[in-house]
Amino acid sequence: MRLLSLQAKNCQVWNIFYLVLLSVICMLILQDMYYKADSSLKRFSRISQLLENRIKQSTFQAVLQKNATDVKDKAMMIPKRTRYLIYRCTGGVGAVFCSGWGNRLIGIQSTYFLAKATERTFGIIMTHPCALTEIFTPNEYNWDFSLSMFQNMSSIYLSLRDKKDFTYGLTTLDFNAKYPQDVVYIVTNHNYLSQLQSNKLYKDKVPSKSNGALFTKVYQSLFKLRPSVQEELDSFLRKAKPNPKTNLTCAQIRVGKNPSVRWDSRGTMSDKSLNKIWEFLNETQTDSNIFVTTDSEKVRQLAKTYYGKRIFDTEGPIMHLDKPYGVRKLCGGLRKLILDQYILVICDKLIVSPSSFTRMPLMMRGTKNCFTLKGDVIKQI
Repeated sequence: MRLLSLQAKNCQVWNIFYLVLLSVICMLILQDMYYKADSSLKRFSRISQLLENRIKQSTFQAVLQKNATDVKDKAMMIPKRTRYLIYRCTGGVGAVFCSGWGNRLIGIQSTYFLAKATERTFGIIMTHPCALTEIFTPNEYNWDFSLSMFQNMSSIYLSLRDKKDFTYGLTTLDFNAKYPQDVVYIVTNHNYLSQLQSNKLYKDKVPSKSNGALFTKVYQSLFKLRPSVQEELDSFLRKAKPNPKTNLTCAQIRVGKNPSVRWDSRGTMSDKSLNKIWEFLNETQTDSNIFVTTDSEKVRQLAKTYYGKRIFDTEGPIMHLDKPYGVRKLCGGLRKLILDQYILVICDKLIVSPSSFTRMPLMMRGTKNCFTLKGDVIKQI
């Protein structure tokens, strides 16, 4: 019995031992599981945090990209600043002189090339003594602007007539740096093309050569006669040169200061020089028609007396464009000047006296059958 009792006690001890051991093992297992779980949670937490940071960073980058795109789009929507270079001759009290029509054409062409070189928009505002738009409309290039358009813009007026220092300085001048204004008004009678061709800032922006073809191209791209003026020219040609076989001999006679342009600064042509031109015209074929453009009403009437039915004339008063004092029909005077230039272009034979007025016809028609009076001597050009 005692043996059985002792065995029973030993059995209980072992059971307790096994239970304790099992408990310890379970505790160790649970502890290990806890640490692993905690480590997994921490790793999961770190991964989640990294993912969250990654998402935030991606979102931030996306926002930056969007903002950059928005800024770029808005920048593209902002129009580029437009600056203007305007040939201006508007007259009025205290206004500077703009010269005659021939010199004005030189100034207009120079302003056009300067605008191209400086990447400004070119325009013409000429209302003195008559609006240029009464005679011309823009052809391929819209040069027609009004002063009211520029009222709220910064501007400067450059009177550059006979200003040689400015012309020579164009070889090195940074025009926009010196004149940053939105609108630069210019009046000039100088040719700037050769100076612009020598300027390293502008030489690639202007034509490399200057010739009659270039002048003609620019002139025709700018100007188109109004229908009524074109009809007047056509009517003249139908009478004076009705077919290609009809010869038209023309003379441009610049007398200088005389009763018709008494405020002209140029000295008066001598009677000897004038007679040389009459002799030249008298040598033409008797079947050739005659056209004479002049700044003298006396010479105009003499030509009609000498050549009778052979002579053809345009309507309008004689006047100096810059000093049209006493002339009532100012636009009629401007129209006559421009029509006379066009007629000189199509003449079969032409004699000219020194004047910028004939520069345009000679550039456009060439010098074939063209003669010039120098002093009292007539020479072929």
